[in-house]
Amino acid sequence: MGSKPQKGYQPNSVISAKTADGQSVLVWLALAGIAIFLATQPFQVALFNGGAWNYEAPINRAVVWAAFLLVAVSVRMFSAWRFTDSRDLTAVAIWIVPLFYMISMTQAASAHYAGQMALISTVYAAFYTAGNVLAREKTGAAVLQQAIVISGYLIVGYGFVYLFGNDFFRDAVMLEGSGLRLTSVFQYANAYVAFLMAILVACLFLTISARKWYWISLHAFMLVPILTSFWLTQSRGGYVLLPIILVLVLPFLSFIRQIMLCVYLGAAALLSIALMDHFVAIAVPIWEKFVAQYEQTQKKPTELLLSVFDSASWSGWSRLLIFSLVFAAAVALIQTFVYPWLQNKLQKISQIKYGSLYFPLALVVLGAAGAYMLFSTSWITSLLPSMLRTRIENINFQQHSVLERGTFYEDALKVIGDYPLLGSGGGGWMALWEKYQNNPYISRQAHSFFLQYAIEVGLIGGALFLLLLGVIYYRYVRSCAGKSESERGSHLVFYIVSIAILIHSAIDFEMSYVYIAALLFLCLGGLTAGTASREYAWTLKLRDSRWRMAIPAAVCLIAVVSIVAGSIKLRADMHYRNALAAINEEKPFDQMLAPLDAALSLQPGHPAYVVLKANLLGQAFQQLKDESYYEAAFAIIDKVKQKEPYDRSVLESRYNQYIIKQDYAAALEHMKLLLTLFPWDTPDEKRNPRVPSFYERAIDLNAFLADQAGEQNNQELRSSYQKEALRLLQTVIDKAETLKDLPKEQFSGRPFGVTPQMRITVGKVQFSNGKYDEAVQLLGPALKEDLSQPLDRSIARFYLAALQRLNQNDQPLYDRLIAADANEKTFLEQLKAAE
Repeated sequence: MGSKPQKGYQPNSVISAKTADGQSVLVWLALAGIAIFLATQPFQVALFNGGAWNYEAPINRAVVWAAFLLVAVSVRMFSAWRFTDSRDLTAVAIWIVPLFYMISMTQAASAHYAGQMALISTVYAAFYTAGNVLAREKTGAAVLQQAIVISGYLIVGYGFVYLFGNDFFRDAVMLEGSGLRLTSVFQYANAYVAFLMAILVACLFLTISARKWYWISLHAFMLVPILTSFWLTQSRGGYVLLPIILVLVLPFLSFIRQIMLCVYLGAAALLSIALMDHFVAIAVPIWEKFVAQYEQTQKKPTELLLSVFDSASWSGWSRLLIFSLVFAAAVALIQTFVYPWLQNKLQKISQIKYGSLYFPLALVVLGAAGAYMLFSTSWITSLLPSMLRTRIENINFQQHSVLERGTFYEDALKVIGDYPLLGSGGGGWMALWEKYQNNPYISRQAHSFFLQYAIEVGLIGGALFLLLLGVIYYRYVRSCAGKSESERGSHLVFYIVSIAILIHSAIDFEMSYVYIAALLFLCLGGLTAGTASREYAWTLKLRDSRWRMAIPAAVCLIAVVSIVAGSIKLRADMHYRNALAAINEEKPFDQMLAPLDAALSLQPGHPAYVVLKANLLGQAFQQLKDESYYEAAFAIIDKVKQKEPYDRSVLESRYNQYIIKQDYAAALEHMKLLLTLFPWDTPDEKRNPRVPSFYERAIDLNAFLADQAGEQNNQELRSSYQKEALRLLQTVIDKAETLKDLPKEQFSGRPFGVTPQMRITVGKVQFSNGKYDEAVQLLGPALKEDLSQPLDRSIARFYLAALQRLNQNDQPLYDRLIAADANEKTFLEQLKAAE
């Protein structure tokens, strides 16, 4: 009585001859909009949500684009929406994703990240809704699936454009200790491999299911480039997970198609492996030159780019084209002439009950045996290219990447423990990771979508999302049981792509790419559209009610709000860029502030905008000594700090305000807060000038304030500050010691330990207190042969002075010091004469 299932697949007639002309145009515009999005947005670093302001503009443009798409879909929903179909219910349920992101904003670790993520989550819901509505009719489903796969082909193709030196994109090809790693538009090999696995299996399915020879040829042609890219990512996670994804897809195919898919995969794999060494030999010299020039100029090395017909580049392209064309021709012939004959011969096997499960189960057994042979003997791996062989031989659970992920997950659970129910808001991990980290790694991503999602929206939001995923997949799998193979295949690409992304996202952060996440939600929507519809008795009374229009109206309203919000953010970004340009051009102060104020009027809580204005006002205060500038700067940082309590740039700006005001006691108190939020902080050696760590600054401040107290004859306060400096040094020593407890295979992360700056500061403290032995022991490890730098000379000076007080000497060091700077002789005599 509660529900009435409808038999078979019964799509809504979304794109039919009976559809009104206006509605039909609207639907096709929506489909075209999705196709354009899929084809263009990967080239915006796949809309990576990295937390920095420069990533935001492309994402906000995507928000506006998705919102316009949602308007078109919502208009279609006004005529098609009945709220009696189970697929309509999931279209409502998907909005729990942005809902919980908005709820989590109430206790967000970063108001800015949380607001941005709430807006991004509407993109996900929009793409799910679009897939759900547009893929209910076979034409819409076919267009969307072809758009997904062909956009993937574009990305793969452009990956080779980068590889062979025809274009440059920073980190599209990475040269690491393990060799070359292809990342294409993603700039991260593991994100690329997740995408490649999805496109690879979808391409294999379309190759064996296409009926027209030209479609067969196109999809078969791409198999060798996709697999070559797959190997060149050097992603061990991808190598391990691909067989699992295949096993999850094969049961949806007939026995003959399972066989053909595996045959084509094996053949393409052999051809692609044969190409690897040659491609690496071509690409490495090209990219060594690219990287060297880019590091010098920070500009695209345009003059080094190669023509496609350059001998080195063409050597790669020609081999790739020949291998792909020959393979495509062979597959097209087999599918046209051999496949029908095999299908007829093996028809009885295909008709066996549960027959589609036997081959995948056999593959599991064979795969386990193959894996055992692969890792227990060397003769198989010895046949592989050296780079691939080394990578495969290093697959184990005691490798750095696995152990480090374990640390990430443990730290993620700590965050969840402190924000269990509603989460820490969007971007929670990005805001909090340095507070909770076990060792000084660098990772603004939790390396697991599910854990990161739970961190952001809490266990309640996470559990509801998992429940929704379970319902979507359960209903799809169950509905496939009653369908013919052609009916199952009508939406299978959605299943393939979504399952590949979700599985890999459990161990990495490709879902931080808005493009990949939007693709996933589009596929989940398409998956839902492909399930058998189901009517519920309790909703039948809404079928003809005006209240059924409430959902499309709400969706349309959300779309309009998203358009406005995204447009405001884009306009603010434009003003901020104008402010940066004015600063670079050294325009008058008011011309720098005007566009910045315009940006802040649109986004008053944006940390980057606030910090830039505070810094400008601080510089004005230093130059003009006008207190109003300092007070204005202090006030805006005070305001933003309430909503961004963990933002490093905001907290650094407050520290700098104390320093320029010469309020060193307040600066030290503030530094104590920073050390609780960033307990593994290390110096930034890459910046010029070098940025000292929080520990170095805290120790320096204690030593400085101790000297001030001594000048004021406040020995008790002097001793207190000096003890604190020594305590901080010991804290660094103790924390560095704990790093030895990490597994030997796991890297500790950033270099953490006692720095020369800490040694000279505390060494001076020990020297001033007459503890010369301690000063010598502390300063000795920091001595250098080259004494050209003032810090190194200061270390040598106090080391020698301490030795002299102990009636010892180091003549070679003394000679080097005087040779480096003759004034050091006078400095040493002054130290010797001092009491």
